[in-house]
Amino acid sequence: MKQKRYIINVFITIMVVCLLVMLTGCNNKDNRNNEEKNDDGIISSNEVGAKYNEIFNNYFNGIETTNIDMYRKAFTNVYVENEDIKEEDLQVILENLKSTYGDNIKIEYLVTEETAIDKEGLKIIKEYIASRYKKEVEVRAGYKLKIKITLKGDKYSEDLSSTSYVYEIDEKMGILNISLKEAKSYLGYPDEDESSEDNETVNLEYKDAINNYFSGVENADLNVYLSAFPKFYRVEIADMSDQSTMDELLKGIEKKCGSNVKVTYNVIEENKYSSGELENMRKFIEYMFSENVNLTDAYHLKLEVTAKGDDGSNVTTEEIYVYQINGSWGILYYTPEDAKEFLEE
Repeated sequence: MKQKRYIINVFITIMVVCLLVMLTGCNNKDNRNNEEKNDDGIISSNEVGAKYNEIFNNYFNGIETTNIDMYRKAFTNVYVENEDIKEEDLQVILENLKSTYGDNIKIEYLVTEETAIDKEGLKIIKEYIASRYKKEVEVRAGYKLKIKITLKGDKYSEDLSSTSYVYEIDEKMGILNISLKEAKSYLGYPDEDESSEDNETVNLEYKDAINNYFSGVENADLNVYLSAFPKFYRVEIADMSDQSTMDELLKGIEKKCGSNVKVTYNVIEENKYSSGELENMRKFIEYMFSENVNLTDAYHLKLEVTAKGDDGSNVTTEEIYVYQINGSWGILYYTPEDAKEFLEE
C-alpha cells in the first residue's frame, strides 16, 4: 500500500507542477544528430541550441541553486527591469520539484527546434513592449524555441517539453516569454480564427470535466476543481492539492497576466483509446485504487489553453486524459501507456 501511495503521489505532483509551469509561463528530446528540415522548414538538430546555451544555463542553474542573480541574466533587460522576480519564487519552484523528484535536483535541457520570427512579428513585439513597459526598444531578432527538459532527483526523473521565446532587444539576447498571439491579444488586435472564449464550440461529451478543471483554477475553487476528477480519485487529488495550492496557482497566473483571470481552451487534437488500452487502465485502477469500475471510453486530448487577465494573456498547450467511468466523464493523471508499463513490471 505504501508503494501504491508513493506512485499515486508522484503522478499527481508531476501534473500539479506542470500546471503551475504551463499557466504561468514548460512543454522532448530529439536525439537526431544530423540537421534536417521538416515540412515547415524548421531546423531540428542537436546543434540548433548552441547559441542559447548561456541563456538557458543561467535559467535552469538559477532554479537549481535558487541563485536569483544568475536567473535574471537569462531574461531580457526590459523584463528584469519591470517584472518583480524574487528569490522566493525560485525557492517555491525548487521545493515543488523536490516534493516530486526528491533532493539533488538536476535540470537538463535540449533546444530541438528554432523558428525565427519575421520582421512584422518583431514590430508587434516592439509595440507590445512600448505599451506594457512604457519603453522604446530595438527588437533585432526573435525566435520560438522547442525545448526538451529532463528533471532529475534522488527519487524520480521525468522528460517534459516546453516552448520558449527569446529576443535580441537592444543588443542583448534573452528570454521574454511572449508569443505573437499573446502580444496581439494584449494590444487589442482582432482574434484570428479563434473559437469562442466561452468554449461553446467544444460540444463534446467530456467538456463538463474540462470546464470544471479550468473553472476551478481561475476561481481557486477547490471543490469545482475536484469535480473534474472521478469520485474515487478525488481523495488522492485533495491530499496533494489543497486550497493553498489553488491559491498559489492563481497568484502565479495573476503575477503574469494581472487580475480577473479567465482561463479558456480549445481542443486541437483528440485521440481515442482502443478497447485493449481501456482494459489495461481498468486493471490499473482496480489495483491502484481497489475500485472495480466500468471503463467504457477514453481520449488523449491536446488543448490550447489561454489564461487572460487585466495585464495580458498567456497561451500554451496542455495534454490531458479523460475517461468515461461508471457513466461519468473525468480526468485522470495516468495514461494507458503508464498502466501497461506498470502492469508489465
